[in-house]
Amino acid sequence: MNFHPAFATLALVLGACAASGGNTGGIKVEHLATQPGVGQWTADRHCAQFGKRATLVRKGPKQSNCGLIPQTNVSEFDCVQ
Repeated sequence: MNFHPAFATLALVLGACAASGGNTGGIKVEHLATQPGVGQWTADRHCAQFGKRATLVRKGPKQSNCGLIPQTNVSEFDCVQ
């Protein structure tokens, strides 16, 4: 079986964040604390659907998961013109 590094990268990116509460006004994104760019990228893609761009409003404190999963942040973005 051939292993391609792009598949590992794709799996890491897709598993690195979760979006919730998205609408035309904004979105909340949970992402790894060490990868805030993934949160911004997710918000940018969401807001682009409405012809807008994402701006960071608030980034919550790091959330710990008892060491089993890396720490995460929840960032809130507004979709603006």
